[in-house]
Amino acid sequence: MMNKWSSQTQESSKTLVWIARFTKPYHLDCHASDQLKTAVDALFASRRTLMNSYIFTFFLEKGNNARIFENNQADLHGAVEKLSKTLHDEISIQRPEYLKKLLTKIHDKCVYVEHRQKILLNHCKEGYDYNFWKFEEQPF
Repeated sequence: MMNKWSSQTQESSKTLVWIARFTKPYHLDCHASDQLKTAVDALFASRRTLMNSYIFTFFLEKGNNARIFENNQADLHGAVEKLSKTLHDEISIQRPEYLKKLLTKIHDKCVYVEHRQKILLNHCKEGYDYNFWKFEEQPF
């Protein structure tokens, strides 16, 4: 447990260093920095969810629910990539006068990513609750 907490703290501090490095020219206030940290944390969490969902999908028997799950997975993947691109590309080239607009854009994408992640996880849980997930014994 302590190792997990330590690694999360380390990830968090790396995130803060990254935010400070790329936003130093903008002289961000605490609220803006918190927004960026929230977006980066949502990005990390969603990437972990996707990483595990690909394994889940690989062993999932094909059917209607599997297709719905894969569509939800694709939606989350697309949203994560858009948020990642915004954080990586746009934040380093934006001029200070456009910062507020950029932060709004990042916040909107972050909310959407979190929403898509919840949908994917809820669908997975629903499948277990109603026992409609069927898995292939040897998919290859």
